[in-house]
Amino acid sequence: WGGKGVVDSWVAIDDMRFQTTETITETETNTTVTTTLPKNNETRTISAWVRPTNNNNTWSMVQFGTGNCTGKMWGMGRRDQKLTLWGGCKDWISNLIIPKNEWSFVVLRYNGTKVRAYVNENWQETTLNGFSTQISELFIGAETTNNGSSFRSYFTGDIDEVAVWDENLSNAEILALYNNGSGKDASINSGDYTSKSNLVGYWKFNEGSGATINDASGNGKNGTKYGASWATGSNNQPQVVPLVFNA
Repeated sequence: WGGKGVVDSWVAIDDMRFQTTETITETETNTTVTTTLPKNNETRTISAWVRPTNNNNTWSMVQFGTGNCTGKMWGMGRRDQKLTLWGGCKDWISNLIIPKNEWSFVVLRYNGTKVRAYVNENWQETTLNGFSTQISELFIGAETTNNGSSFRSYFTGDIDEVAVWDENLSNAEILALYNNGSGKDASINSGDYTSKSNLVGYWKFNEGSGATINDASGNGKNGTKYGASWATGSNNQPQVVPLVFNA
């Protein structure tokens, strides 16, 4: 998928592989590996704007982790038209409908004991914990349990403005990012949103051409587009700023 529109395609965000900081010493040479994506049972938040164009079940909107069961995956999907957490056999289907052919702001946040799901300004929470999310790259629009060696399903539709934080955003921050359907730039602290420093990756999909998906978080976690289509044009649904649509 791309900035607007895609079928059976996906994006892989590179350089998100290492998630802890460790120092390896060998013959007086120190190597420091710095990480980003949340792992194991750490707190986290994922958000995106999505516009599905069919009602097929999928786990594949945004995901990371590898190995599937038990608790080794983390991602958001859409099953029975509802926002779903894919937790690798620790799954949860919320009661929040993501309408077909409409843009919706979707969020999953985890505070270490509970998962809260949002579709636009509506939310639902459940007690679900004890995850063991494994180190992997980040995938958008495709379902994989082996870090991209193969894929089981794809998201069909449009995805935009994907963001990942290594903390659980507050309710006020999430509603501020939704901004009554207009959206806000997650790389800028504004009003009730104050978590720019915990943003580990942010992809706006404003490139409009080419295969590189730039990371707007400032962390340099650029991605690569595989088989997706860029799309531009007008849309009568509320859009995330600062999206620009050509005639």
